[in-house]
Amino acid sequence: MRLSTSSSVAIFAGLVATACTDPTALPSRLSPPSAMLTRSGNRPLTYPNSRKYRDAGFHPATATAGSATISVRALLGRSGKTDVEVTTGTFDGGAPSGALTSVQVKGYDPKGVQLFTSTNNGLSGSTASFPYSNLTRGSMVQVKANVRSVSSKTDIVTVSDVVHMRPDLVVLRVDGPANSLVGWPVVFNAFIMERHGDVGARASCVLYVDGAEADRSDGMWVDAGGTVDCAMAHSFATAGTHALEVRVENVQPGDYDDSNNRATASIQIVQPAEFQAFSLQAQSVVTNSWTRYISKLTTIDGIEETWDQTVSEQGPSQYADMTGVLDHTLTFPVSAHGVMATNGTTVSSFDETVLTSEPAYWYPPEWGTSCGTTYGANTALYICTFENGPLVGLTTIQYDWFGADVKYHSSSYVTYFDPTCSNNLCERYVVYDTDPISRMFTFGPDFSGRISVQGAGDELPTARMATFQFSPFNLDYDYSDPGCASTPVLFSCSESHIHIVGVSGYINFGSAP
Repeated sequence: MRLSTSSSVAIFAGLVATACTDPTALPSRLSPPSAMLTRSGNRPLTYPNSRKYRDAGFHPATATAGSATISVRALLGRSGKTDVEVTTGTFDGGAPSGALTSVQVKGYDPKGVQLFTSTNNGLSGSTASFPYSNLTRGSMVQVKANVRSVSSKTDIVTVSDVVHMRPDLVVLRVDGPANSLVGWPVVFNAFIMERHGDVGARASCVLYVDGAEADRSDGMWVDAGGTVDCAMAHSFATAGTHALEVRVENVQPGDYDDSNNRATASIQIVQPAEFQAFSLQAQSVVTNSWTRYISKLTTIDGIEETWDQTVSEQGPSQYADMTGVLDHTLTFPVSAHGVMATNGTTVSSFDETVLTSEPAYWYPPEWGTSCGTTYGANTALYICTFENGPLVGLTTIQYDWFGADVKYHSSSYVTYFDPTCSNNLCERYVVYDTDPISRMFTFGPDFSGRISVQGAGDELPTARMATFQFSPFNLDYDYSDPGCASTPVLFSCSESHIHIVGVSGYINFGSAP
């Protein structure tokens, strides 16, 4: 483990572990506490409920005469009844073009033989529905409607359509972890299919926990013959085995068979062990700083050089870390899961199994420190155990994340005396620029983190969640060493001009040696 510091906060850093359970008994490991914690590779495309990701099914038949438009669909249900529906608007809620006053429906079998003529007078609304029991899939219907506009003009519109099966939405299964921790958000994925392939449908996807509604998504679209993944989330307040059920409700235009509109599962929730010490910190700042160093050094060739170096840092940056101390030594492999979030957005998450550890050079050798580490593009995870020293018998875990759009500039003027140079003074310039860029987020008003860790020999995980409120942060620091004013500089000097503004915060629990 490495100690983490920032310009605003310095907090002792530690590391974490997680445990496991089974629906009926505690197994050797817990599943990740939340599907949201898993590292994503190729993520599936997601769409807002209001948007149809695809609409490849049969559409209502539409016709226009004068200022009037009608749409017709004929849908066959499980009972054998076909509903012929007529609207002067759209079946998705579009504005009507007038009122129906009379509707004539002619029905034909799939070979084109006429079965009936039905006339319906005395209508007044913009929509109407007429049931028939002698139409089958593939039968044709012809609808002739009298439509009165707002100006009292009546237009006659005729349109034909084919009988299609009502959509049949089926909840195939509910996927999710077999176990998780008290208080941790858990994501469940319900896979829902339309199995007839004629028309798509909108519906509500609803999660029930122990018989009570826990989460829902309204207006979900499932295309004809398609399958969608409905993600539901819930945090469990009590330990034990909980019954889960996902139902598809409010199917429009009406479901063919509602007996297959649900699927069940279960999850076991356990109370995790606590960290001996835990801390969470984060900051989001803009820096405009520069520092000057003047120093003398002797090279390996025995040449005494004078360096006059100026380093500047400008731009926004963000940083966060979670650290923890466990009261025992973890056995590798170790599984670790965690997530950081602010402003309703996940900043960083991880789901790691660290297989082995190696001696850590950044600790005193006599401590016998061994660390398992993983690195990402802008993240680092350290899990360390200690054989001796002040942390003997303990394990630390630290997870760091940073985001930045900062420009660093370093310019150095180097001189040394040499008879071969002009005026016996040799000189050179060393310039270095870098622009670290990584994704940043809108921070505030609070920041939350949760982390879980479990070693190979642990029966239960060790876990913690925490949230803190951000506070304004402003640092102005100007210092000039008087020695920099002398010419020449006798040995070394420096001046610093640090200007940082933004927000920061931290929270910690417990204590460690």
